[in-house]
Amino acid sequence: MAVNLAGFVAGAFIARENGVSEEEAATFGLIGALFPSPLLGAVIVQGLTDSSGGSDTQTATEIITVKVPKSTSTGKKVYLSGNLSVLDSRLPDWQSDGMPMTQVGRTSWTAELTGPGGANLEYRFTLGDSDSVEKGFNCEEIPPRRLALPAAGTREDHADKVANWGGIGDCAPKADSGTTGSATAELIVPAPAPPAPAPSGRAKPGRS
Repeated sequence: MAVNLAGFVAGAFIARENGVSEEEAATFGLIGALFPSPLLGAVIVQGLTDSSGGSDTQTATEIITVKVPKSTSTGKKVYLSGNLSVLDSRLPDWQSDGMPMTQVGRTSWTAELTGPGGANLEYRFTLGDSDSVEKGFNCEEIPPRRLALPAAGTREDHADKVANWGGIGDCAPKADSGTTGSATAELIVPAPAPPAPAPSGRAKPGRS
């Protein structure tokens, strides 16, 4: 039986455009060659690659796990904030509660990111508002974290650790030492008495 070369080429091309590997594209090319019309073969291959999820091979997956301080309140939720638009997601860039993470332990949280292979991500961890952004060991401001997603079609695990949260634990506002609220005795010193008036030197006239 003669091979429908045009159908093979069309099927392989459509498959590659939909993100499948070269080996898979060759298989889809053979499927396209089974049909007398190259156009019909291309349509069939298009449907097959769409349903098989071939486009997923263009997507990279990054699993970020972060260990947070023990001072993190039980009711608090950890978020990932950054230039999330590079992930081809609809999440906002640099919003404090941009991407909610999932708690996997007392002090461990995780998030699964998917996006184009090699995409450059910048991010920080927060507790959902601008006051509770992660801080350094001495409560100093720290630059955004940077991470490149792995190659398309692959998955990678990445671990981070938060030293402190802004406004919480070691970075909580310090109370003014003068207004600690502790009772202290106050010594009240009386004001000195005014000096007695000096004698005028004149004798008062006596009675006759």
